[in-house]
Amino acid sequence: MKHIFTIIITSLALNTVRAQPVISSGFVTGMAAINGTTYTHTGNIGLGNYQFVCASKNEPRFFASSFTTQQLYFIDVATSAIIDSMAVNLYDITAMNENSTLFAVGDNDEMYRINTATKAIVDSANFPSIHMLSERPGEKEIWGLADGKIYIIDYTSGLSGTPLNMPVSSFDGLGARFTTGGSLAYLSSSVTNKLYKVDAATKTVIDSSAAMPVTPYTAEVSHDSSKVFVSSPNAFVIYIFNAATMALTDSINTGTREPFELYRHPSRQELWVVNHFKDSLTVYDENTGALITAFDISSSPHFLAFASGATSVRNMVPGAEQILVFPNPASETLNIVMADDKARSLLLYDTYGRCIRRVDINTRQATFDISGLAKGTYFMAILQDHRTIKTLTWTKE
Repeated sequence: MKHIFTIIITSLALNTVRAQPVISSGFVTGMAAINGTTYTHTGNIGLGNYQFVCASKNEPRFFASSFTTQQLYFIDVATSAIIDSMAVNLYDITAMNENSTLFAVGDNDEMYRINTATKAIVDSANFPSIHMLSERPGEKEIWGLADGKIYIIDYTSGLSGTPLNMPVSSFDGLGARFTTGGSLAYLSSSVTNKLYKVDAATKTVIDSSAAMPVTPYTAEVSHDSSKVFVSSPNAFVIYIFNAATMALTDSINTGTREPFELYRHPSRQELWVVNHFKDSLTVYDENTGALITAFDISSSPHFLAFASGATSVRNMVPGAEQILVFPNPASETLNIVMADDKARSLLLYDTYGRCIRRVDINTRQATFDISGLAKGTYFMAILQDHRTIKTLTWTKE
């Protein structure tokens, strides 16, 4: 039986703008509070050295750790104020997949699982020289770098990990960076000056780039999984690779600002770049590589955290528009009917998170020719004003 998907999307008010709360790590003058909508540094948080930051998955909180004071700090998203702390010495933190849960590297190569509601360490395990933690989207996995290997840690029951041998350093940028769906991971290596692609399901290296002319630092994947950006602070450049072929296709000259950590904005097609020595951030358009803005923040930043939850640019108002996608399953064509003719982009993804087709439209109706696609499950993202307003799943029969 064929079905019609009816997707209800609340219309967006154009007169009310919400802040996108962002914080950065910082030294001496504290962390920087940032309005990610207006690209402005709105103030500093705390005083002293805060080395690592991340955002809670389910609570309006940021977390910041300091091995100088040996404290984990809890920061209110709305007020940008430190509201609580926990005495623990941490060197890296991440809190993406699980509610009220933070994973961290502690003393003596211990990895901790911390319940942020009770402020208690609930589990720990030893992984020698582990650093730069990353969470695989949608999976109970932590990926951590060590010299010559990646630890892939399953936390379904306890903390058990196996090493994947790779020519990487424990301080290679931000570690593994994943496609939106988490099916592929990319890592830049300062050991070989290459970019590596890893099948996250099978835990195997499936491809690598040619060696870059200068030492790379951090890799980041674009929203549509078609590009991988790699920073090189010494060369003042961000390399752009084709994610499918691993070929170097373009680059961004960053001028006098050395690009260190790279971050994909959670809802907009923007690449945020931390300029550690220039005490600033730069923001680039993912699609064109064009500079959107550059602005100063607090001293010596390295890490960013974007608040989770309802932080969209515009508030929602009553009313709805219907988007019809049919048939489902589909064999030859997939039809999309909009409520109006606003400019939108329709992106098709396979189960590996790869963008296999994109159509830009400004009409009420569009048709995808899917006759050449293999049978299976696919995903569609509908973008408006460079941000995703809806995603859905459909089947090719």
